[in-house]
Amino acid sequence: MKIKLSITLILTLLSTYASQAQYQSPIDYTIVLAGNVGEIRSNHFHSGIDLKSLRGAKANIYAVKEGYVSRISISPGGYGKALYIKHPNGATSVYAHLDGFNAKLQQYTENQQIKRKSFAINLYPPKDALTVHKGEHIAYMGNTGSSMGPHLHLEIRDQHNSPLNLLTKKYYHVPDKIAPTLYKVLVYQCDTIQNLPTFTLTQIIEAPFKDTIKISNKSYLAYELIDYKDGRTNTMGIYGMDQKIGGKTNFSFKIDKINYATSRYLNALIQYDEHKASRKHVLRSYVSPNNLLEIYDNVTDRGLISPADTIQKISTTLFDDNANSSTHRFTVAKSPIIRTRATLPEDYIVANCTKDNRIIRTDTEISIPGRSLYQNEILEVRKTDSTLTIGSNKTALQNNIYVKIKKLIPFELQDKLLVGRKVGKYLATCVSHYRFGEISFKTRDLGQFVITYDTIPPRIRPVFAEGRIINTDELRFHISDNLSAIKKYNVYVDGKWVIGEYDSKYGRLFINIVRKLAPQTHNVRVELEDAKGNKNSLNIEYKW
Repeated sequence: MKIKLSITLILTLLSTYASQAQYQSPIDYTIVLAGNVGEIRSNHFHSGIDLKSLRGAKANIYAVKEGYVSRISISPGGYGKALYIKHPNGATSVYAHLDGFNAKLQQYTENQQIKRKSFAINLYPPKDALTVHKGEHIAYMGNTGSSMGPHLHLEIRDQHNSPLNLLTKKYYHVPDKIAPTLYKVLVYQCDTIQNLPTFTLTQIIEAPFKDTIKISNKSYLAYELIDYKDGRTNTMGIYGMDQKIGGKTNFSFKIDKINYATSRYLNALIQYDEHKASRKHVLRSYVSPNNLLEIYDNVTDRGLISPADTIQKISTTLFDDNANSSTHRFTVAKSPIIRTRATLPEDYIVANCTKDNRIIRTDTEISIPGRSLYQNEILEVRKTDSTLTIGSNKTALQNNIYVKIKKLIPFELQDKLLVGRKVGKYLATCVSHYRFGEISFKTRDLGQFVITYDTIPPRIRPVFAEGRIINTDELRFHISDNLSAIKKYNVYVDGKWVIGEYDSKYGRLFINIVRKLAPQTHNVRVELEDAKGNKNSLNIEYKW
């Protein structure tokens, strides 16, 4: 019996070691995380682990396993400079926000950029063109794309291109004995208006959760929570949740991998309005009608809690990706107050999440296709001379909605038309068109929309004064656009196209230069064009 137990233990340890040894660390110092798999980001789950740059930018990055480079991607936003390595086991490792690549990969990429005259590029090298060994230096840690500080975003995707949870898979270990912390519980009760069920926030209970949850209709709970790693202040996403009523699970989920096709449905996992307003994560124990996430298990009646004549006991456990957990207990009592919903104000509608909704206002038609909303929603719809209000940014959309507005626009302004959604002091532009006296646009965000025109060309501001001798390895410019965003950018030195690297988050355009002992005068030309065809250029001379 003891021999069998020992053999089982040895096999378990060997299996764990093999799992951990399958992929080596991409850095040569201790892994410290700034983000984990499954963390809630804007409209998507975070699909990798973010490794902090404890040695500053440009630290060496190494291949986690042997394979070949299957893709090289460079863009001003998103992943910035990224490498994809295909491995013999069918998995792919992804390295994002890089500062640059090793000499071989850098030369290959630059040759293709020059050939195509484009900084932004997607390359799919032949299988045998760029092979790499496990542990080979492949790149340098950076801050490119949408990164807000030097770090490495690392993913390991399975053969179906789904990023795996690297910590629960035990591919990597990060010290962590801190269980998720729960701060608030929010109670949402069901109302029925115009024969459609909707949910309303009716109660907030804060730690230490001594108050009784009171409901008169079917309800669900939302949990405001956060998780950390040992000694770190970066917030992490939790791995899973299990909610029990009377000792029996009625809602649970766990995040073992990410499905890109359904990642945006995380907006149905979170309590969208409260989550946006909080510095923590607000997750709800409810599966809405149009929620296609594949993370749920043991869900009864969508996770709803029904009022009962006796006191009900709820126990909710939160799990992180290192098997730490915290359990929280609540009591639920039936409220004698029956909730009713008054009729809606004139400018409000109830949008049916399962059917197409067609809303007509003066000179305006709004189409909200079925399954664009995650659940039935009460939306404000109001048209004035200058704005169109469709709901608010507190309500999430999964798919586009479509709007048509009848309006006569002078011919010279038709190709400059721009529909924008107000975001604070700024406008987020929508895809819009004008034809036969009608403006049409689509949007995946609700809020207040305005019609305007972009006639102003992009701006170019050189960092160095004209005629200056450049003593750095980079020649830099600040570029920006007032509305529709920069679409094209080109840099020429002495009439020859050169690679201009564009970092959209900082509005920075720069070229690498090779200085000589005796500086020579060079003509530099920068050309810009925005999404509405407005153009600008700058001719300037420097010495290097």
